[in-house]
Amino acid sequence: MIVHCRVGSLERPEGKKQERHSLVHCRKGSLENEAQYSIKQSVVHCRKGTTFNVYLPLMKKPDETISIEKVLNKLIGTERILLVDDEESVVRLEKQMLERLGYNVSAFSNSLEALETFNSNPDGYDLVNSDMTMPNMTGDQLAQKLMSIRPDIPIIICTGFSERINKEQAETDKVKGFLMKPVVKSEMAQMVREVLDEAKVYKGN
Repeated sequence: MIVHCRVGSLERPEGKKQERHSLVHCRKGSLENEAQYSIKQSVVHCRKGTTFNVYLPLMKKPDETISIEKVLNKLIGTERILLVDDEESVVRLEKQMLERLGYNVSAFSNSLEALETFNSNPDGYDLVNSDMTMPNMTGDQLAQKLMSIRPDIPIIICTGFSERINKEQAETDKVKGFLMKPVVKSEMAQMVREVLDEAKVYKGN
């Protein structure tokens, strides 16, 4: 890239009054002038009207990064998910996240209603995604009741740092995965896909 401009401090070699203009600062560039006058210590000795060519190095293009959407496109699915969270705003948001990934989602803000619905059709779901802290029935309690109805149902628990469930306990309770709140779409997409794929391998599909 060539930038045509006047630079300086410009000092005439005849010793006449100096003409000062904006100084051009650049990194790893070069400065040439058509009259080939000397350039020393940022002071350019030249005649009035001399044209300088400032050569600025082109910035290297950053390596192309894979967008989040491209990653998410590999984590899509059509499985049936039972989603439970007592906060309606959260359940709406998570339902939207999962549906945009292609999943069929049945969402509930009441854990007892979710349990009743599951009990009426336990084979109608491929995975359960439940919040941990809920009134009436906590997520780990719900998980135990769901697995008593259908032992092979994969379950993911969403929990906060201050809540009592942890990874070790989740594994002990045979919960297949857990997500930290607030839930990030990419993390949910990856976890759901991993748990579903693991369940398919277990079943021999």
